[in-house]
Amino acid sequence: MIRCEDADFADFSLREGDIAVPVEIFRSVAAAEADLLVYPEFLPQAEAFLRLHGGDPFSQTAAAFWLDTLNGQMHDKGFDPSPDGAVLIREFSVGLPGSVRIETVLPGTVLVESDEECAHFVNATTHTLEPEDGHPCAVHIRDGVIAAYAAENDGENEDGVEIHVECAPQYRRCGYASSCAALLTQSLLARGKNVLYRCRAQNAASAGVAAKVGFVQTGLRLSFVYYRSNRL
Repeated sequence: MIRCEDADFADFSLREGDIAVPVEIFRSVAAAEADLLVYPEFLPQAEAFLRLHGGDPFSQTAAAFWLDTLNGQMHDKGFDPSPDGAVLIREFSVGLPGSVRIETVLPGTVLVESDEECAHFVNATTHTLEPEDGHPCAVHIRDGVIAAYAAENDGENEDGVEIHVECAPQYRRCGYASSCAALLTQSLLARGKNVLYRCRAQNAASAGVAAKVGFVQTGLRLSFVYYRSNRL
């Protein structure tokens, strides 16, 4: 099935945006066929794609079809492809509190709701934590160090709230990322939210965190991401 992106949004992305996703392919685990979301100007190519690759839309040949189709036209619009070319994502969700394996939460994992609560600890992760009132983060404290955390992504869509996790390299394979993800997910579910999780298809460790917490895979998404390289 082909769906066209909103024309005004697509036009703005191509004229003014710094990032554009002219094509996304998604197939849920419950569906036999994939859905294509495309910018309107690529509708004829989407129809050709389904005729040629509808049976296996996530194959390397299928990805090459879109890269060959898009790269030249997007370059002419001032965009270059992401370093990965096509990004294959596994999508997960959990919607019932009883689905979370709460036994995954380890001692030392807590919810924090302000920067001040994190200020007493050394942050070993890459990103600065910015918990806000009503949007707490879950952190795992080990020997006075924030070893891992889970936090909400910006924005919320009709499907739910998406979370992400990070664990400092020296603390990996200890269950800390799963512990944080489980605690934050339980908190969000208690507030009536569905919780979503995404990771790159080749990231077995991240997919393992999702499975350990109790997420189930809902689909597979292939995105063709382009970044502004110059202003025309």
